[in-house]
Amino acid sequence: MLKTLNKLRDPQAALTSKQAAFTLGLSALLFGSSGTAAHLGMDDASPLATSSTRLTLGGLFLIAWVLYSQRSLQIFGAMLRDRRTWYLALSLSFFQPAYFLSIQQAGVALGTMVAIGGVTLFTAIAGAFIGHKVTRIWFIATSLCLVGLSLISFRDASTGDYKGIIYGLVAGIAGAGFTLSTKSILDDKIHPIAPTAIGLTVSGVVVGVITRPSYEFLTTPHGLLAAIYLGIVVSSFGNILWARGLGNLAPGPTATLMLAEPAFATLLGVVVLHEALTGQATIGIILLFIGLALQGLKGK
Repeated sequence: MLKTLNKLRDPQAALTSKQAAFTLGLSALLFGSSGTAAHLGMDDASPLATSSTRLTLGGLFLIAWVLYSQRSLQIFGAMLRDRRTWYLALSLSFFQPAYFLSIQQAGVALGTMVAIGGVTLFTAIAGAFIGHKVTRIWFIATSLCLVGLSLISFRDASTGDYKGIIYGLVAGIAGAGFTLSTKSILDDKIHPIAPTAIGLTVSGVVVGVITRPSYEFLTTPHGLLAAIYLGIVVSSFGNILWARGLGNLAPGPTATLMLAEPAFATLLGVVVLHEALTGQATIGIILLFIGLALQGLKGK
C-alpha cells in the first residue's frame, strides 16, 4: 500500500496491475461516499444541483492546482486545442443529467443498474473495437459483479418507466465515452489533471445552465461543507485516482473495478445512515467483491 501511495505522488511512475486496481478502489470509495455526504449536507438539494456543484467546484480546484504547481497556462492551451478534452467534457455533460433522469423515472435501483452496468459493458464493447482485448478473466469477473449489482439494486426495484431505462442507457454510453477519451489522452503520456479539470468545469457549467437548479443549500454551513467535500475531495481527487488507475489498465477492467462504487455506497448507507441491509443485498455485495478481487488480482 505504501509503495502504491508513493508512486501516486509521481505522475510519471508506472503502476502494476494490482497497484492500479488499488488506486481504482480508492477512487470508487470516494465516489461511493457521494450519496451519504449529499444526504447529510444537501438533503433538500436536487440531484442536478448537487451534480452541477460538485463538477464545477472540482474542476475549478484542479485548474487552480495546475496553475499553482506549474505556474503556466500553456498546458491548458494545448488541451483546449485537443478535441479529446471536449469529448471528455461532452461525455460528462450527458452522463450526469442522463443518470439522474434515469433514477428519477425508472427508480433508483433500476436506474443505477442500467447506467452503471451500461458503463461497464459499453466501455468493453467500444474498447474491443479499438483494440483493447477482452479476456476470459474480465468476462467472469464482470459477470459476477453484474449479478451482485443486480441483487443489490433490485432489492427496491419497481417496474420503472421505459424512458428511465433509455436515459440509463444514454448514461452508460456517455460514461464509456468519458472512460475511452481519458484512456486515449493517458496513452499519449499526457498528465490527466489539465483535461480532467477542463472536463469537470465545462460539464458542471453546462448541467447548471441547462437545468437551472436551486443552489439554496450553499447558504447553509452543512450544505457548503458537503459541497466542498463533494467538489474537492470526491470530484478532484477521485477523478485523479481514477485516471491514474486507468492509465495502467485497459478500459474494460477499469470499468469493472469501478462497480465497487455502488457496493461502497450501500455499505456506507448501512454504517453511517443506519439503513437496513437485506440478505439479498448482502449476497450481492459478496458476489460483487469476489468479482472485483478476481479482476484486481488476475486482470490486466
